[in-house]
Amino acid sequence: MTTDLAVVSKAIQPTTTRLADYTSADAVLFEVKSQADLALATEAINDLKHIAKELELHKQSVTGPIQKGLNTVRSWFSVHEKQVAGARALWDSKIVTYLKAVREEQAQIRVEAQAAIARKDVEAAKEAIVRFEPPPKAVGLSVKDEWDFEVVDITKINPRYTIVSFVEVRAEMRRQVKQGVDPELEGIRFFKRNVVRATG
Repeated sequence: MTTDLAVVSKAIQPTTTRLADYTSADAVLFEVKSQADLALATEAINDLKHIAKELELHKQSVTGPIQKGLNTVRSWFSVHEKQVAGARALWDSKIVTYLKAVREEQAQIRVEAQAAIARKDVEAAKEAIVRFEPPPKAVGLSVKDEWDFEVVDITKINPRYTIVSFVEVRAEMRRQVKQGVDPELEGIRFFKRNVVRATG
């Protein structure tokens, strides 16, 4: 079947011509006042039912191949979309792993510096301070901690958060974080995870 709307329009012209009769000025003025009028109106609505079916068949003859083509295209692209998602997960994990290592190293240096200061070891404190570096940055990269959660004991979770779905849990998590406290719900462990966003 063709998807050329000019061709389709010509094919459905007999049907649309019949349809026009039912919305004409005469049709608008027509009133059902007798049994004969009722029979005529009944004939009209039955014909309109057939017109609707005819139009639907014509529509499907056009949209069917299009839909099939769209499904083929979606299927073809989905392979690449999954590949992109996998690649993002791979590279995000590399960035997160590096940033975590840097963070742990800097935390250790801070501990060493504080210990050196506490024992009044000026040289060791200077050495630690020199090694201390600001958090790494890259143009086109934004990394921040976001709260997330995982279920550790479903038997302890308030039914409100299991029956409704995790949307409620996230809403409660955000509410508590907004209040400036670490989120807590019995049966759920909240934690922060690095979320990497491309900003370039």
